[in-house]
Amino acid sequence: MSRARRNLQAALTRAAALSVILGSGVGLVNVALLWGIFPGLPMVVILLTYLALGVWSLVVAATTTALLPMRLISIISVGCYVAFPMLGPTHPTSEYSPLTHVLVIGAVCASISFGAIAGATTAVLAGVATAFIRAEQTTVLQGALEGALLAVTGFAAALAVVLIRRASASVALATDELWQLQALAAQSRQADIERGRFDSIVHDAVIGGLLIAGRGLDDDAARHLAAEAVAAYDSGGVDSVGGGDDWPGRVRDVARRLGLDLDLRIRGMPRQTWVSDALFTATAEALSNVARHSGQTQAHI
Repeated sequence: MSRARRNLQAALTRAAALSVILGSGVGLVNVALLWGIFPGLPMVVILLTYLALGVWSLVVAATTTALLPMRLISIISVGCYVAFPMLGPTHPTSEYSPLTHVLVIGAVCASISFGAIAGATTAVLAGVATAFIRAEQTTVLQGALEGALLAVTGFAAALAVVLIRRASASVALATDELWQLQALAAQSRQADIERGRFDSIVHDAVIGGLLIAGRGLDDDAARHLAAEAVAAYDSGGVDSVGGGDDWPGRVRDVARRLGLDLDLRIRGMPRQTWVSDALFTATAEALSNVARHSGQTQAHI
């Protein structure tokens, strides 16, 4: 199970556990208020069991994705659906059973722990059980309508769980695809950087050295450029150190290696390092072009 799915499962479990705890608390209050109208002792036992399982589910969801507490809640809910008609009021009343809330929540727990089909089935069972009791309390038509409403509510909750899971799966898939695209883009950028690096080595060192050597201008400069090219290939990079404060001196070093007699005149110095770096890069490229293409041995900057 992926991390996203685990997080979603834990979130759904926590939400359902809190609902069970709240529904159990409301049910216990109703039992106290309606004591003597509904079978109080069995309902207290059932609601306390729900409460304990809800707390257990909440604790488990904080550390793992185990579904045992949720499944126990679902199984107990099915048993209550079957026994629900026997847990009806002992005296005539139109009040709802104290178990009504937890029985609806049981359908949601079934959907979370067993799947959509189980959730829909338990929702229908809850509706049927409610219809039987409410038909005795009111009329058959009203009982059927209230049972249908309860079933639809549980079914909608189960469907919501399914839709949330599908949406989460879609988001997880889209996220994985995005990471793959980013990885491909990073590889493409790295390939472009490598191509640029090798182009720079060939353009500035290899071709420049060949041209200088071919023209017989300065054998030492040609050998120095060739050595620089080999060193750049071996080291996996090309010397791209910026100008810094001593960029004029580095420009003179470039001219010397290229076999050029440089006349460099400077008025003022840039304050920002990036300006110095840009000046050095542009000047060094210009000198390289002069050495390769002009056939001259002097340059004036």
